Amino acid sequence: MSEWPAAADFYNRQRAADPAFDVIEDMYRSRRPWNDLSDRPANWFELVKIVRSVFGVSIDEAHRLILSHAGFRRLTQAAIDTDPGCARYVRRGIVRGRMAEIAELQGERPVIRLTWPSPAPRL
Repeated sequence: MSEWPAAADFYNRQRAADPAFDVIEDMYRSRRPWNDLSDRPANWFELVKIVRSVFGVSIDEAHRLILSHAGFRRLTQAAIDTDPGCARYVRRGIVRGRMAEIAELQGERPVIRLTWPSPAPRL
């Protein structure tokens, strides 16, 4: 049984209490809402799912929100550089156009961009 709804409820309560609460920063720093949960977002796909459930955004917008945080950009780039499957996924996304705004190919190496043509709106 997934615990993502519990984490999404936690974050939505935090945002309701304090509209300036930075969910992405909290997820990066402490992962507080799921410290006691068995179903932690241990990979990119799970992280995107929890961000989508909290914010109610598309997959592309979830990518933008996550990668707007410098810490997650570094972790993502490290995963791309060390995991051939991850690099293949990003490379395929760039070639197909759906990740072209957030990453680029430098030779055969996918690299996360630091900025985008139109930054994601603050939610």
